Amino acid sequence: MAERRRGDHGGLTDAAAAATHRDEQQRRSAMSSTEEAAVESLSLEEILRLYSQPINEEQAWAVCYQCCRTLAKGHRSRGSSSAAAGTSSAAAPMRILGPEDVRIQKDGSVRVEHRDCEGKLLCENECA
Repeated sequence: MAERRRGDHGGLTDAAAAATHRDEQQRRSAMSSTEEAAVESLSLEEILRLYSQPINEEQAWAVCYQCCRTLAKGHRSRGSSSAAAGTSSAAAPMRILGPEDVRIQKDGSVRVEHRDCEGKLLCENECA
């Protein structure tokens, strides 16, 4: 009788695992691209909080370099599109307001998020 219970328990565990797996797949398919990007990256603020210490000099220079590349890439693309439209690219300069605006991807690339005064996401720039 004890063996039978173990067998039944194993069946329930398999069924529960299958249900959990299905739920996880449904949750993933329901995620928006912004939510998926958040799972694939961490903000610099989150990284600093998780480390509970400052990053080292080499890491800081790497982040600065990637941020500069991202901003320059965004400036160039805005410059070419605004030149075609006949407007000035300097009208809305892009700025990093804090470590929460810098998102570091799993592959090491940096994405800069720009928000309005209410914290609403305006645009993103990415640089690999």
